Amino acid sequence: KFTTLTTLYDFTLKIWNKDTTQVSNKVGKFHPYPNMPFYKITKNDIPILTNEELHDYVKETRVGNFREINLPYSNIDVIALKEIIKKIKTNDINFVLFTTPHHQSYLDVTPNLVIDRFDQIIKNIEIEFDIEVYELTDKYADLEIWNDPTHIAVGEKSLIYSEDISNIILEEMN
Repeated sequence: KFTTLTTLYDFTLKIWNKDTTQVSNKVGKFHPYPNMPFYKITKNDIPILTNEELHDYVKETRVGNFREINLPYSNIDVIALKEIIKKIKTNDINFVLFTTPHHQSYLDVTPNLVIDRFDQIIKNIEIEFDIEVYELTDKYADLEIWNDPTHIAVGEKSLIYSEDISNIILEEMN
């Protein structure tokens, strides 16, 4: 979704402003990952915030405003995910499913009901499809690698997440 929106945003800017140099300067993009040509990283994605800054971020923003999560059988997002998994398994395609990580400041404000429902959904998917869902939700919660409470920063210090995902994929390929 992010890549699609970024691409559309860039395309729109280029239509309205023929000077692509000016567009690039406005957006401030650069490409630290040459193998990811469609993923645009901005300089705002790089800084690593302190724990105090992350806790302040949670307080000052909408982070922490949670909507109710329905149970697996009545959650339209879960139903859609299950349809995707069925299609993938029907076509005998290997895939990896994992939860995205969050900083401790985010997890601290997450209501227990949301955590419980999310755990129910994960367990339900694992049982129904006989697959392992790699739970990374709190794996990096206390590490100093965060750009905001729900996004790991881009850079050398935060490569642990990318390396872990790579290892999971390689493990699943065997």
